[in-house]
Amino acid sequence: MSAYLPFPRFIGIGGSLKALLTGLTGSCSELPRFSVSPLLLVLWLPLIALLPPLAMLMLVKLQAKQGQRSFYLKAMGSAPYLSLLSAELLYFIFLYLIYAGVGFFTQQALADYLQTAAEHQVLQIGTPEQLAYAQHVVRYWQCAGGAVCFVLYFIASLSLSALLGAHGVQSLQLACLSLIKNLPALLLLILIAITVGSLIEHYFASVKIAALQGRFHDEFVTLFPYVFIVLRLYVLHALALALCLSAAAAAGVLHLSVKRSSLESGPTDVA
Repeated sequence: MSAYLPFPRFIGIGGSLKALLTGLTGSCSELPRFSVSPLLLVLWLPLIALLPPLAMLMLVKLQAKQGQRSFYLKAMGSAPYLSLLSAELLYFIFLYLIYAGVGFFTQQALADYLQTAAEHQVLQIGTPEQLAYAQHVVRYWQCAGGAVCFVLYFIASLSLSALLGAHGVQSLQLACLSLIKNLPALLLLILIAITVGSLIEHYFASVKIAALQGRFHDEFVTLFPYVFIVLRLYVLHALALALCLSAAAAAGVLHLSVKRSSLESGPTDVA
């Protein structure tokens, strides 16, 4: 049986920004109205974070329901679902490795800090070694966040390859090719996320210090932590959805105003 697989496209900077804009606004003409609205972040964010293959299956079905384009979907058989299960298992393996790596480097930084603090017998409040330790921890978690973004995009591409008819090594090849071709777009999304996240945390710290100094009323002091929590969730939802939409655009499931080159215009016939 033949499967017609689209060659992974290069979505470019414009495609990644269009995906991010869709994640921020929830507006996408190729999907049913309000289906990816930020108001649904309580659904999409946990789904993408925990079950990205299932999230990609939902996006594919939403696109098919909208009827903007038709493509070969093999989700009715058992093989794609087994491939999605394998992708989910691989996703958790990657997450564990990232978490273990961050834990290892954090423990190393803590051991170095404790050794330096023992040699520098002063009150450890705002000392250079304390600030250096905090910077190292923040840097490690930023790198971990970037790695999770790459893994999420890879698993999304792997899931789409399975849904479009690829199997085994073929799915891995298509997912790796999609990741390599769209590396600049992914780096841009990660850079934007790190910049925005750093700004949010900076203003949160500033407002918290001002609240501790009594510059605001009690009502505001009680309210502002929840405002920042919602803001963080909103940014995470937009980023996660942008990564999934970028993977869908690279696979040809969505357009996102990305033009196809002459080398990518035809499907790949796989025996």
